[in-house]
Amino acid sequence: MGKVDFFRVVFQGDKSTFFPGEVIYGNVNVKVNSELKLRGIRVEFHGEAKVFLSGGDHSRKRSANSEEYINLVATLYGKAPEQSGENPVLGPGEYSFPFQFHMPGDNLPTSVEGNFGHVRYWLKAFIDRPWRFDITTKSVFTVIERVDINLTPGLLQPCQVEKEQQYGFACFSGPLSATVQTDRGGYCPGESIAFSAFINNQSGCRLNGAEIVLHQISVYTIKSGLTSGKISAKRAIKTVASQKREEIRGVGDHHLEMLPLRIPSLPPTMSSCSCIKISYEAKFILHVSGWRAKDLVLSVPLTIGSVPYQPPFLPTSLEPSAPPLSPPPYSEGGQPCPSVVLPSYTECVYGGVSVRDENDSNDMMSDSTFTPMYPFVSYYEVPSAASQDSAAASAARQPQDSSGKVPLP
Repeated sequence: MGKVDFFRVVFQGDKSTFFPGEVIYGNVNVKVNSELKLRGIRVEFHGEAKVFLSGGDHSRKRSANSEEYINLVATLYGKAPEQSGENPVLGPGEYSFPFQFHMPGDNLPTSVEGNFGHVRYWLKAFIDRPWRFDITTKSVFTVIERVDINLTPGLLQPCQVEKEQQYGFACFSGPLSATVQTDRGGYCPGESIAFSAFINNQSGCRLNGAEIVLHQISVYTIKSGLTSGKISAKRAIKTVASQKREEIRGVGDHHLEMLPLRIPSLPPTMSSCSCIKISYEAKFILHVSGWRAKDLVLSVPLTIGSVPYQPPFLPTSLEPSAPPLSPPPYSEGGQPCPSVVLPSYTECVYGGVSVRDENDSNDMMSDSTFTPMYPFVSYYEVPSAASQDSAAASAARQPQDSSGKVPLP
């Protein structure tokens, strides 16, 4: 771009994922090939949630709801926009201007890029030039809310649902019933959901197979005008993983052990944002064949966390009078315990999106595509039945969280 060869925001250590409360360190790097007169170089730190009336590219669409989390500005070189005085000049060469921002520790929901809105965090740097358009660059990054399933014992226990359905006339045939169980109620991306199902078919209907489907449910809150106060919601459901089982023959009892269903890289369950809520459910679907037959569907609500499952630490010998022990997941000094599985960070299964908005110029010197990164357990073994029973018993002995919400540290 004329006198500027490159202009970019670089995070220390090439880090691109952060938790609330962290300090973000980095540099704004610029290379000029001839003298550049400017007022100053500044960087802005933004965090927001926005909802739009229609899907697709959000860059030119009217916002239907919004919430601001962060709005900070720092001048790194020269004058701030409101300051007077002589304008500095950058000679030919490369320059690096360090910055740091301390993120708030509370009320920062996870970065999400959805069909009808987003939660987004970014740094935007400006070369403020007198009597000319600013030169800009932008770097979007991922913030991850800490949703720890290990802090809610109920999420570590198996989840079970039952349902019965009548087909035809009750006097001529019996019902079709099913009981479905998952090994627990909370998971981290990369972990696998272990399903089992007990089916009792007395209906005489043919079963064409079974299917497990993991759904992400996003609810976008829309405000219909600034003064009317009317609020509505737009609901979007995505299938993020699925698995099928072939025809189940005959009437009577059937016990199905479905293959473990691995959870892809996804944002955690989110309830802290007033604009966008995210929840998950697993559906077990029995495909029923016959005249006016309707599939039998059982839904299991699940919590997706951002902290991997940590099996309970069981002592080698127990005294009858001693209370059960559950050591913290991290030892003193911040070092993880040996048995804790540490996640890596993987790009969201939905891929990248354009993050260009109405305030960005067409010649902005940065990539306009961004893909959120979420914690992901690369190596996970589905627990055996014995270890599942042990974990469930240990979780049952711990005090329950009466709120039913996932507590955050």
